Amino acid sequence: MSSPRSLPFAMAAALLAAAADAPPAVATPPQASTLAGDWSGTLPFLPPKRVILHVRRAGEEVRASLDVPDLGVQGVPIAGLTRDGASVVFAIPAADVRFEGELQPGGRELRGTFTDHGLAQPLILAFTASDAPPPPFKAAGPAGPWRTPSTEQIRRILKAEVAARQALGLVVGVIGPDGGMVVSEGVSDPSDPRPLGADTPFPIESVTKTFTVLLLADMVVRGQVKLDDPLQAYLPPEVRVPEFDGRKITLKDLATHTSGLPRTPFDYAPGYGSDRIFRFLSSYRLTRAPGARWEYSNLGSALLADALARRGGQPFEALVKARITDPLGMSSTTWSPDPQLRARVPRGHNSGLQPVEEEAVGGFGGAVGLYSTADDLLKYLAFELGYARTPLDRAAELARSVRVPIAPDADQALGWEIEHIGPPGAEVFAKSGGSNGFRAYAAFRPDTRTGVVVLSNASTAASPDDIGLYVLTGRPIPPLQPAPARTAAPEVAVPAATLAGYVGRYRLTPQATIAITRQGGRLFGQMVNSGVGGPLIELFATSPTHFFAKAVNAQVDLAPGPDGRATGLHLVLNGAAMTAERMGD
Repeated sequence: MSSPRSLPFAMAAALLAAAADAPPAVATPPQASTLAGDWSGTLPFLPPKRVILHVRRAGEEVRASLDVPDLGVQGVPIAGLTRDGASVVFAIPAADVRFEGELQPGGRELRGTFTDHGLAQPLILAFTASDAPPPPFKAAGPAGPWRTPSTEQIRRILKAEVAARQALGLVVGVIGPDGGMVVSEGVSDPSDPRPLGADTPFPIESVTKTFTVLLLADMVVRGQVKLDDPLQAYLPPEVRVPEFDGRKITLKDLATHTSGLPRTPFDYAPGYGSDRIFRFLSSYRLTRAPGARWEYSNLGSALLADALARRGGQPFEALVKARITDPLGMSSTTWSPDPQLRARVPRGHNSGLQPVEEEAVGGFGGAVGLYSTADDLLKYLAFELGYARTPLDRAAELARSVRVPIAPDADQALGWEIEHIGPPGAEVFAKSGGSNGFRAYAAFRPDTRTGVVVLSNASTAASPDDIGLYVLTGRPIPPLQPAPARTAAPEVAVPAATLAGYVGRYRLTPQATIAITRQGGRLFGQMVNSGVGGPLIELFATSPTHFFAKAVNAQVDLAPGPDGRATGLHLVLNGAAMTAERMGD
């Protein structure tokens, strides 16, 4: 029952571009007419997103479209919707989105896997009869020239997010031609009402990758490495880097997420170290040539950081400090907070606003391990926007100039993702990231010389990306859905014999199962999606049949039958409710 981070930026950009380029309506094969109506569900991986499939008969044809309300996307035409017996498939190739599933007996539910840019998520869609016209395509955006909102306008947005239980604490920093500002709202934790502010350090998660890749660009400018250098040249000789038909993985492939390596090792767990990374890498077989296709990879970023440290002859953190954070005056940006800085880090919370412990990043520090403040990140964006000349200017220009397509209106630079937002030359360079406890977003527009930072100490459906894109472009923030309050119940001990009856595999969708295992008196759950298993998540009991996870926002109900064996389970993961039948042992 892992909850890997999805890519809302890439998905939104791809869907909007696909919709804008598609004809007003797209016909699908007539056999899909039996699916006419609306089908709705929630993609559970963080941040959770609602999905609505609209299917309508149009004479002898069928028309289908997709809404993702939490991304501000609606009416995206589906180019192919097919049904063959119980099998149902639909796809939006231009957005790299595909669903494969099965219609359940009774015809009221579709269970399957939704794949977005290589990230597979279980998706269960429930049927609602409807013949009303589906909403037309609408691309979110400002009606005219956009002005950066005022401090008070931003404060009202943050108050609304906190009131709707979409955040406990938020910090927003903005920089532009008229100067900078930092606006904050909320607290570290209900039991720790410290106000958050410009100097509050947060884990900035995958925004870390922009520093890693800036170091790469700086080493290229200095002549220490080349973008086309093979990764193999910078790793220990006993480590085997996979190839595909003789094509080697290069440093550029790692920096642009085109290496062909998976998002994380299949056996990943918090604290996964460099030695395990190397063992996984040596055993992995590429399924396509490096450079052929964009697929986000934390593993690739971790390997890039390791390679740069070996080439630079210093620990990775020391290189970034000497070449990036010290020259930019970013004194509160570090992988290793001292006790004084650590004491100011707010408490992280999952999508149910329950407190969680920070996960050890192990060998993935170059991908997700950096801490920073709004003040420091505004210095970083001021550098990117050219408000101060630095020795890193040529490296930044190189990083922005490399382009790999993600979608029709989105590219990958070195580190930053780029969205083309309409007017010629109008681009947003952005990077977002998150864990089960924190979320971060940093972005800038070279054409308006405006940048924004959004930091949150909760992983909820409402996205810091939405706030940041509103500040930069005026793109409306999707309507907030208040998160339900959860009451904590005391933990109880469950007899080992009862737990033994829960052990087994449970079929969630045709491609996804949940494995329940036991270690003595402890129960664990693991989601296995398309053959790839997530980390083991410990489950804690509040009754003999009800369990919850502390590492993620998940609750599991397991009811034993007459023989003591559970016949199925009910899972609520990040607000998405799913049932799974026990599979044969």
